Amino acid sequence: MKILMIIPSLSAGGAERVLSSLANDWIARNMCEIEMVVFTNVEDFYEINENIKIHRFNYTSFSKFKYFELLKLIYRLRRKILEINPDICFSFLRESNILTLISSMGLKNKIVISERDSPLTILPFHYNILRKKLYPLATGIIAQTTEYKEFIDNEINISKSIVIPNPVRSIEVSEVKREKIIINVGRLIPEKGHEYLLESFALCKKKKDWHLVLVGDGYLREKLEKKVRQLNLLQQVTFVGKSKEVDNWLCRSSIFAFSSISEGFPNALAEAMSASLPCVSFNCITGPSDLIFDGVNGFLVEVKNIQKFSERLDLLMENDELRINLGKRAKLFSENLDFKCISNQYFDYISKV
Repeated sequence: MKILMIIPSLSAGGAERVLSSLANDWIARNMCEIEMVVFTNVEDFYEINENIKIHRFNYTSFSKFKYFELLKLIYRLRRKILEINPDICFSFLRESNILTLISSMGLKNKIVISERDSPLTILPFHYNILRKKLYPLATGIIAQTTEYKEFIDNEINISKSIVIPNPVRSIEVSEVKREKIIINVGRLIPEKGHEYLLESFALCKKKKDWHLVLVGDGYLREKLEKKVRQLNLLQQVTFVGKSKEVDNWLCRSSIFAFSSISEGFPNALAEAMSASLPCVSFNCITGPSDLIFDGVNGFLVEVKNIQKFSERLDLLMENDELRINLGKRAKLFSENLDFKCISNQYFDYISKV
């Protein structure tokens, strides 16, 4: 079986991590042949097995596309699909899904799309129209959460979607001593809610000996650094930027703070749980409530409630035993998202749909 995977880029991001991990796993286990189409010239963050041929279209940005350029891209993608003639085109992310469905019209290849938006994502009018018209043409649709499957089924009036959560690597905590670090991993963009995290941390009464570490980069970095200065937290907040040492940071840290106000699937939260970290999370749509049972394996807080968020952080900072117990239960739950198990679910679905 030959699979053509299609995605805008292999930059740092949850969808890109999942696609690259699935591709590398399936090739390593000789489950299929894989080729890949990458639309943009954004620098790769994730490594791809050398046995996977990558076709790079080297566009700069979807946001700058004009009508004629989009037609050229659709034409190039259609020619590539005809040239490779895969059994399955497997597309990740909204833009790729729409372009793949248009490019494959009239062809006999199966098309499976992975929809990774949040129901709260406000899309331009034309995206909603295209999604309603095109998504029913897909052979199969994969959603990450039950909430989003219900949204897609109702919004587009289809019943061919399935829920497969993202796979989570098992992160084994080494002998590295846990430090008094509260960590957050995510791009510095509005949806990740870092301003609310900074305000919550500033309110914490027990923060004197603790440090907040933000792993990830994005266009809000300068604005967030200014906020750190305004809150007088310069000595207690560190911006790490993009890092390939995320596992090491998770193992060194003692608390994970998840401040997103909207998610498709909270990959960073799931990985923190796999690293046995007690987590405080906003109960945003969608995902955290699928992973955390409040007070059992972590804490859920109403979105943007910085007072309650800071109280939960304080509770964990002052109670070593609570941190350990919640971390153990978080690890136990994360085993339901074992990478090999989820990888097999993806493969079984796209090969049999």
